[in-house]
Amino acid sequence: MFLSTNLLNRRLPLAALLASSVLSFAPAKAAIDPYVGETAFTALLPVGGYITEDFSSLPSGEQSGLSVSFDSYPGSSVSFTVSTVEAEGNGLWLNDSDLTGGPWLGTLAQNYSLTIDFGTGVLGVGAFFSLTDISDAAMDGTLSISINGGAPIDLLSVSSGTQPYLGWWATEEDLIRTLEISTTEPERYVSFSKLTVAPVPEPSTYVMLGGCAAAALVMMKSRRRLAAAPASRRR
Repeated sequence: MFLSTNLLNRRLPLAALLASSVLSFAPAKAAIDPYVGETAFTALLPVGGYITEDFSSLPSGEQSGLSVSFDSYPGSSVSFTVSTVEAEGNGLWLNDSDLTGGPWLGTLAQNYSLTIDFGTGVLGVGAFFSLTDISDAAMDGTLSISINGGAPIDLLSVSSGTQPYLGWWATEEDLIRTLEISTTEPERYVSFSKLTVAPVPEPSTYVMLGGCAAAALVMMKSRRRLAAAPASRRR
């Protein structure tokens, strides 16, 4: 089950909406930039929409198999699969303890990685991250995060009292296709929660935004002509 779906951000003022439509067509650098904190990341979510998965549809404890897929988001094309390494005693585990942002999806066996596969790719990804012990208690340590199969680009320090939020924003030339979470801390389990995903906007979204911009321009010109015309007399 997803926590929220925002197919068109109605909170944005018209000026911001028009600016977003213009910026969408502007050339962008091919890079994936990190953002620390949920507020910093969510402020950059695209006008085209996003989904937030809270894993509340999954049963607590051990999951069936080495992977679980998510693709039932009304009105959204987002789909992704969370998987872990095939090994004796390993699998996926849902920790529903009272950690920030929970429930938490992690590994069943210690010191194995988690991979989130977004298929052809998405523009933005953000989540809370944590390390736990065998009793699902949050622990101090360091997480490594790799994007698109590359070398770790973020080393995230976590603690028993704080579960940090980290997000990434890509471009349409360099989308986020996979995200891998791992650790070298002994006897620890990696996990994440409250995953927010921003898909690549559909072509129709750009057409709609372009139409809105054109309509707004026509309305502004009409108002200016009316304001400049002499007032008519009443008889």
